Amino acid sequence: MKQETECENCNEEIIITENNLFFSEESKEENIYCPECDNKVITLKTDGWYFVRTKSEYKKDIEIEQSKQRFFNVIP
Repeated sequence: MKQETECENCNEEIIITENNLFFSEESKEENIYCPECDNKVITLKTDGWYFVRTKSEYKKDIEIEQSKQRFFNVIP
Protein backbone atom coordinates (compact mmCIF):
# COMPACT_ATOMS: atom_id res chain seq x y z
CA MET A 1 0.00 0.00 0.00
CA LYS A 2 1.26 3.47 -0.88
CA GLN A 3 -0.14 6.60 0.75
CA GLU A 4 0.69 10.24 0.12
CA THR A 5 0.41 12.93 2.80
CA GLU A 6 1.95 16.25 3.72
CA CYS A 7 3.76 17.29 6.89
CA GLU A 8 1.82 20.05 8.65
CA ASN A 9 5.04 21.42 10.13
CA CYS A 10 7.32 21.82 7.07
CA ASN A 11 4.83 21.12 4.22
CA GLU A 12 7.05 18.37 2.81
CA GLU A 13 5.19 15.87 0.61
CA ILE A 14 5.65 12.39 2.06
CA ILE A 15 5.16 8.92 0.58
CA ILE A 16 4.36 6.14 3.06
CA THR A 17 4.73 2.58 1.79
CA GLU A 18 3.43 -0.29 3.92
CA ASN A 19 5.21 -3.65 3.88
CA ASN A 20 2.82 -6.30 5.19
CA LEU A 21 3.83 -9.64 6.61
CA PHE A 22 2.53 -12.69 4.73
CA PHE A 23 1.09 -14.40 7.80
CA SER A 24 0.07 -11.69 10.20
CA GLU A 25 -1.24 -12.45 13.63
CA GLU A 26 -1.55 -9.02 15.17
CA SER A 27 -1.45 -5.39 14.08
CA LYS A 28 0.23 -2.61 16.00
CA GLU A 29 0.10 1.16 15.78
CA GLU A 30 3.14 2.89 14.29
CA ASN A 31 3.86 6.60 14.49
CA ILE A 32 4.95 8.03 11.15
CA TYR A 33 7.46 10.89 11.31
CA CYS A 34 8.45 13.39 8.64
CA PRO A 35 11.89 12.48 7.23
CA GLU A 36 12.75 16.20 6.92
CA CYS A 37 11.74 17.74 10.26
CA ASP A 38 10.96 14.65 12.43
CA ASN A 39 7.44 15.91 13.15
CA LYS A 40 4.85 13.21 13.92
CA VAL A 41 2.64 13.15 10.83
CA ILE A 42 0.17 10.33 11.43
CA THR A 43 -0.36 7.08 13.34
CA LEU A 44 -1.22 4.02 11.27
CA LYS A 45 -1.92 0.39 12.10
CA THR A 46 0.09 -2.41 10.48
CA ASP A 47 1.17 -6.00 10.92
CA GLY A 48 4.50 -5.19 9.22
CA TRP A 49 6.33 -1.90 8.89
CA TYR A 50 6.29 1.40 7.02
CA PHE A 51 8.93 2.90 4.75
CA VAL A 52 8.70 6.71 4.80
CA ARG A 53 10.32 8.95 2.17
CA THR A 54 9.93 12.43 0.81
CA LYS A 55 8.24 12.58 -2.57
CA SER A 56 11.52 13.59 -4.23
CA GLU A 57 13.33 10.60 -2.65
CA TYR A 58 10.51 8.31 -3.80
CA LYS A 59 10.73 9.60 -7.39
CA LYS A 60 14.51 9.15 -7.36
CA ASP A 61 14.14 5.55 -6.12
CA ILE A 62 11.65 4.84 -8.94
CA GLU A 63 14.07 6.25 -11.53
CA ILE A 64 16.88 4.07 -10.15
CA GLU A 65 14.71 0.95 -10.33
CA GLN A 66 13.69 1.77 -13.90
CA SER A 67 17.35 2.26 -14.86
CA LYS A 68 18.21 -1.13 -13.34
CA GLN A 69 15.44 -2.77 -15.34
CA ARG A 70 16.66 -1.19 -18.58
CA PHE A 71 20.21 -2.30 -17.82
CA PHE A 72 19.26 -5.89 -17.03
CA ASN A 73 16.99 -6.11 -20.08
CA VAL A 74 19.93 -5.19 -22.35
CA ILE A 75 22.33 -7.84 -21.02
CA PRO A 76 21.89 -11.16 -22.91
